[in-house]
Amino acid sequence: MAVFGGLYSIISIVNHYNFRTYALDLGLYTNALYKYSHFSLADSIMIKQISEPLLGGHFDIYLILLCPLSFIFGSYTLLIIQILAILLGGLGVFNLMCKKHPDQPWIHLGAALYFYTFFAVLSALSYDYHSVVVAACVVPWFFYTIHIKKYLSSFFLLILVVIVTAP
Repeated sequence: MAVFGGLYSIISIVNHYNFRTYALDLGLYTNALYKYSHFSLADSIMIKQISEPLLGGHFDIYLILLCPLSFIFGSYTLLIIQILAILLGGLGVFNLMCKKHPDQPWIHLGAALYFYTFFAVLSALSYDYHSVVVAACVVPWFFYTIHIKKYLSSFFLLILVVIVTAP
């Protein structure tokens, strides 16, 4: 996880530092984090000519919960959250494979390695922030909690995925 965390940080944070990130999702959501952290309603003036509340078009209510982190990490907040989500998602894949195939350790490592090197993960990190990447990284933990019969936890994880991916 440390190796991939370093690789993901080099890809994502260095690109953002060198102004090679995209303004639509990352810029829009970073602006929303800033406004929420200053007790103001985020709007969509960055992408539309007429200002509308951001929650009307992009219902990302979890940004309100994450806005205190913007005081610590600044404009890098969402990139760091995305990196941590991917690392934890890979850990979820590893744990799920450990439960499903306890006697085949090469499957555990192979599944986690496949998850960490998957093209969609690397391309998502290269230039932008995607809330669906965070939601997709919760899915392995959802299946893991179902497999170990922790249905209340799996329900909360399902709600988290639905909140993050709601249209």
